Amino acid sequence: MITMIKTIIILAFSLSLTSGSDVKKATSTDLSVFGPQLVTYQNAEEPVELQRLRQQLAVHKSRGNKLGMAEIYHRMGIWHKRTGQYQIAQQRFYQALVLLENLRHEEAIAFTCLQIGTTYSYQEKYSEALHYLFRSKNIARKRSLTQLGRDLNQHIAFAYNSMGKYQEAHKYRQQID
Repeated sequence: MITMIKTIIILAFSLSLTSGSDVKKATSTDLSVFGPQLVTYQNAEEPVELQRLRQQLAVHKSRGNKLGMAEIYHRMGIWHKRTGQYQIAQQRFYQALVLLENLRHEEAIAFTCLQIGTTYSYQEKYSEALHYLFRSKNIARKRSLTQLGRDLNQHIAFAYNSMGKYQEAHKYRQQID
């Protein structure tokens, strides 16, 4: 199949409000800071959703917004995980995790560790999965994130069950209710 790179013109909308000072600081990579506009994409093979995430990442990078960058890396990880691209998903989650650790944003670290753990589970790497699931669980317990704790118990039980450690799995299953 011959792949031709096509130029696609898409109307892109910014998710954030901008002020006049933002316009002055914007660079050519800040495609979404100006609100509705025409954006030219050079890679017609890449889904629009992922292109938009890359676009948003460029804006956060240009502004030095590390929390925004972490959020976008996390969302990119989820996108790749959803499409079965687990290695790329792991890379994006790790990029988010490094930024979040530097920011000491525990709640976001907990949710990112959950994603890393479940991605390992999808790949049947249960020991690695448990490492991140327990890291998330410790933060959830410390921060009183009860719903996250219940979700983690379910994922931990699944990992133990898949490893043939049925008593451990049962212990965490009981904690779900």
